[in-house]
Amino acid sequence: KKKKKKKKKKKAQQNKETLTVMKSGLFCGLYRECRKEALLTIHLGNRTLKSILRRLRDDSEDVRQTAFTKMSSVAMKSISITTRVDVLKSGLTDRCQSVRDTCSRLLERWLSTEPINNDIIAFLKHLDVEEYEEQSELILRHIIDQQLPLTVDSPPYVDISRIDAEHALYWRVLCQCLAKKKEMDKLENVVCDPIDFVKMFEQALTRSFVSKQLVQIIAHLNLQDEFSRGSLSNCCVELLKNVDVSDDLVPVTMKLLRQHICGRFDEDEFIRLIVETVNDIRDPLGAPSSPSGDLKRQDQILLQLERFEEEKKSVEKMLQRLHIQSGLFCFKF
Repeated sequence: KKKKKKKKKKKAQQNKETLTVMKSGLFCGLYRECRKEALLTIHLGNRTLKSILRRLRDDSEDVRQTAFTKMSSVAMKSISITTRVDVLKSGLTDRCQSVRDTCSRLLERWLSTEPINNDIIAFLKHLDVEEYEEQSELILRHIIDQQLPLTVDSPPYVDISRIDAEHALYWRVLCQCLAKKKEMDKLENVVCDPIDFVKMFEQALTRSFVSKQLVQIIAHLNLQDEFSRGSLSNCCVELLKNVDVSDDLVPVTMKLLRQHICGRFDEDEFIRLIVETVNDIRDPLGAPSSPSGDLKRQDQILLQLERFEEEKKSVEKMLQRLHIQSGLFCFKF
């Protein structure tokens, strides 16, 4: 027992000395072999974790790789959501392939251990996808590209009550990955019928994050049918008229309307639709106000009108350039 106590004390003392060196300014100036050796010998704990995390951005490739290897012993739940996202993002976007591979193994370990057990939806819940959408998308794309074994109720989803933020993000990223790889057969299997999608989309208009994901999935639906295009167009217009919609949704929806629904088949139809939408939003301002005076709602409508006016002007300028270019082409010909 005395020998064990002595060993523990000795190890604790060594760990304390190593931590002191790592925290000091001299540590950054040491040779990379010294920094690497310090990472290998230091005991993993709450006091040392912060110093290890700093080495994930070390100048040396070997040190960064060693730091990610050390992090593989850290349970995902033992660090904050911000730290999880930052660790995975920095590793997957590292300039060195060896560091990216090490981070990929760390990601695979976190994904496969309990309580996640390769459940991609449970994994995404540990990342807070609504707060860190861009980073979560990066991580999710890597998982899909690497074809890691996943446990998930595969899309298409038709019951909006079962579609939360994680399901919506996974569905959208999966569609985009399949479209990028041009795996059209698989893509057709994960998207639903446009009519069913419209019904589901109408019920999701009040949920900003889910609506944003569904809007981007529309680009992968079969829109050859005029009735489907009209139904989806009406849904997008209703989304734009909603004063509670987030600012992020406006450019996404406008782009979708122009490229995939209206403008893809008729540019004039797209302009007409936007003008009508702006007029419909402006009309309530002329109506008699209630005794309570909903000034906040009017301010929201005015802000939304400003966004539409900016989008409208940019579209008109683009059309003018196209007309000028087409005229010059005809003249040269």
